[in-house]
Amino acid sequence: MTDAFNYDAWATALERGELLGGRCRSCETTFGTPVMVCPDCSHRGLEPTPLSETGIIHTVTRIEVAPTGFEGPFFVGIVELEDARLTARIEADSDEPEIGDNVRFAGGLSEAPDGSVAPLFRLE
Repeated sequence: MTDAFNYDAWATALERGELLGGRCRSCETTFGTPVMVCPDCSHRGLEPTPLSETGIIHTVTRIEVAPTGFEGPFFVGIVELEDARLTARIEADSDEPEIGDNVRFAGGLSEAPDGSVAPLFRLE
């Protein structure tokens, strides 16, 4: 694990199947995605920290008309973990995901034309 928490470190961890967040060294608030400055205390010292890999769907949206380079329909939502919240792609085998459903981290998903990586969660 590196000492810096930025998008590159976060995306590399996702590609390895590791879910990292950033924790403020000053106030110890944890974030699910990279931020440059802690929104709670304005401190710049953020360090990578492992996040829990299970959570619940806080909100979910079905994307019918996908952006260029993606195939729709698919689901995205905010996943609430024990230690942070983050936006993620949500997959379900048969049921449509709903608010309150339990999900588990399933790795990084790289479908974007620019190669960017997003967290992927699946219904439990």
